[in-house]
Amino acid sequence: LGYCFDPHHAELCTALAEFRDFRNSRNEQIVTRINQRLAAEGRSPLNFTDIQQRAGGTLGRPHIALELMARGYVRNKDEAFDRYLVPCNVDKKVFPFEEAVALIQRAGGVTSLAHPAYISRDRQVLVKLFDAFVGCGLEGIEVYSNQASNDDIDWFLSEANRRKLLVTGGSDYHGGHQEELVIGGLRGNLRVPYRCVEELRFAAARRQAKGPGSAFRS
Repeated sequence: LGYCFDPHHAELCTALAEFRDFRNSRNEQIVTRINQRLAAEGRSPLNFTDIQQRAGGTLGRPHIALELMARGYVRNKDEAFDRYLVPCNVDKKVFPFEEAVALIQRAGGVTSLAHPAYISRDRQVLVKLFDAFVGCGLEGIEVYSNQASNDDIDWFLSEANRRKLLVTGGSDYHGGHQEELVIGGLRGNLRVPYRCVEELRFAAARRQAKGPGSAFRS
């Protein structure tokens, strides 16, 4: 995750444009593969342009799943992934972790590791990853998220504090196809303390004052 970076930073904009182009190409290839499978089943193909228009923004595999549901080809998103999206998948473009961290920092931003509860349920694995990522320049951990239990949150908080990392939180909202989520919303009474925002802003201000890519924990 990147926070407080310059959205007009030339190098960052170029890298993101390349990723968007690849993402669009990947989604179109996935739909082509799905259509080949649908043809073998005697079903009408999906229209990629229609899916793009209905997505109304960044297109992802969940939007393709919704189209399969709308056509009556599957009953739900799980079936869409099991029957079509997983077998017809095209590999994602990988952005090396240390390069992503360095790029966000050069753009004046601060980095945090997104929803570690999704990465692994094995805490020994996470401890090793936290240490390795800090060695690559990671500055924070997303402690508060919908994927984390209360026990997870307590543990992530202790791990962040032990390493003197920033604490962040988020809803992991990716669009209207997630009926159970709202942007910025967390489960039940869970809230992200406002001090997390203040500390992020302070860290970013220090970086920007010292110059792009500078360390703020000093």
